[in-house]
Amino acid sequence: AFFLVARMPAVRRVGMKPSIGASAEADVPSPKRLKLADLLDLCGLQSEAPAGGLDALSVDECKRLCQQLLPRVELQQELCRVGREQDELARELEQKRVDVATLEAKMQAHQLLKDVRMRVDSALKMMGEP
Repeated sequence: AFFLVARMPAVRRVGMKPSIGASAEADVPSPKRLKLADLLDLCGLQSEAPAGGLDALSVDECKRLCQQLLPRVELQQELCRVGREQDELARELEQKRVDVATLEAKMQAHQLLKDVRMRVDSALKMMGEP
């Protein structure tokens, strides 16, 4: 099986399954909207917060951090979507392999039956000739 690996920490929203590489027990707050500090911490951006804490952030600093956070969240969602798509394609491929094997077996049986008919017809002709 093929697995996607992400280097960034997983961001998990309420109702989403854990991403590839993320543990099911991830310490993620359960409210619908996570606080900026929680999201930054989950994405490894907490160190970029000012020394005075997130409360000391200016509007511009907050926007900058959100602009860094948004692509990471979007990438995580895309990673989950691609993983689901890859799983579906793997299932389809396996089904097609089974279908091909079945068709090959049928073709082989058909050829064997054709060969047996020719031999029987040949034997009957030989028996009917004096």
